[in-house]
Amino acid sequence: ISLFADHFMDRYVDHRSIYGWDIMNESEVAPEVLRDIVTNEQQWDFIRLFADMIKGKLAGTSAGQFLTAGNKDRKYLKDMLLYWHGQGYDDILSLYQFHYYDAMGMPDLAPLDSEERELAGGVPVLVGEVSSASDPRQLGSNTWTAITEKMDYLSQNNFAGGLLAVASVERVQI
Repeated sequence: ISLFADHFMDRYVDHRSIYGWDIMNESEVAPEVLRDIVTNEQQWDFIRLFADMIKGKLAGTSAGQFLTAGNKDRKYLKDMLLYWHGQGYDDILSLYQFHYYDAMGMPDLAPLDSEERELAGGVPVLVGEVSSASDPRQLGSNTWTAITEKMDYLSQNNFAGGLLAVASVERVQI
């Protein structure tokens, strides 16, 4: 993978349409760890090497690209923040995000607390895979809600925003 990533980054590291490079998608549920092919520690060693490679590639450019870190869901957020906090990536780590495949119902999506905000060090925390379906006040309902209502909900709970996964363009209110 590092040979592919190295070649790919050499080709696109200055491309104006790339905002950031994701370290690894949903690393906490990687099949290699779940099947005991590698240990969690070995996986994190690989992720750190990969992040170091990305950081090295970005150091010689003026593209203004960044590094992003994400994970599968809310319950792993603090672990991710603890892992990356103060590890030498603060200059290029531009956002954290976690996937939220549910319908934005409470209590699943706990607000970003003060310890998490401090660990993030001013780097925005986004909620990814936010569905356009189901009213957050009526968990399990089949009603639809305006996207702005969900974005307001995230803002009121200390998140920087959300990455939408639109279920049906015809039925979404903006």
